[in-house]
Amino acid sequence: MSLKDTYLWRSYKSVRLENSYRNRSLYYHRRLLSQGIRYSESEVLRKIRKVPAHAVRDMGAVRTLLIVPEIGWHDVLARSLEKIGPLAWYKHEGNRLWCRTNMSARSWVRHRAEFNNEIREMAQKLCKAGGIDWVFCYSDGMHLLRDTVRFLRQDLGLPVVTMSLDDKQSWQLGRLGDQDMGQVDLAKEFDLYWTSARECCNWILAEGGNAIFMPEGCDPEQFRPINSVKDMDIVFVGAAYGFRRSFIHRISGRLLKYGNFMLGHQSIYLLY
Repeated sequence: MSLKDTYLWRSYKSVRLENSYRNRSLYYHRRLLSQGIRYSESEVLRKIRKVPAHAVRDMGAVRTLLIVPEIGWHDVLARSLEKIGPLAWYKHEGNRLWCRTNMSARSWVRHRAEFNNEIREMAQKLCKAGGIDWVFCYSDGMHLLRDTVRFLRQDLGLPVVTMSLDDKQSWQLGRLGDQDMGQVDLAKEFDLYWTSARECCNWILAEGGNAIFMPEGCDPEQFRPINSVKDMDIVFVGAAYGFRRSFIHRISGRLLKYGNFMLGHQSIYLLY
């Protein structure tokens, strides 16, 4: 067993993550305090209402450019946005997605610049054809360049919105090229930044961005109440990565006296 497989290593990483989050929150709290600034959702909404609309269309006719990797659950975003109108999707497929390549950091910097040019060309062609009203992103500094966001907003005049569900963990990941791999250098470039962490509204505001908090949701077409027989009292469903497996084993050990449990392959299930 390697050190990284041990409980001691996982505990060490957990403490480091918590300390990093605590220190960053304190840093941004002090930064805003020194500037006499306080986050206000109503102020953010007032500001974004002044953003010129590329076009005013009825629901069902709004044309979207989606910049999101085609992995995991991300197709839910595409299906949801198709309800408001036609969708063009830049998917970060194949070697446009860092986790699917074996490139060195230096090679990736050059490659990232190349496919960001693809994004700009795609958006430009769509605009010339009258086929785009706004841009929705779910990406990070590893894939999306701030110059690309500026091009979409300033050169093409498109409102650009981003979403991040992992700000606390992916805010600042180290520099690659001339920008950070996380969210910190992108935060101020968007017209609106949707975060699933209330605390990160302060971080985004301090960096010059317009933050709005909205909790994570789900696809109501797939996940909705149905008529079925209840046969489980406690269920955890999720990919078995990071601390999750050790967490499930820990609580299952305490709850075994109340019943049985079942451990799945890709996901973890507790059956009582």
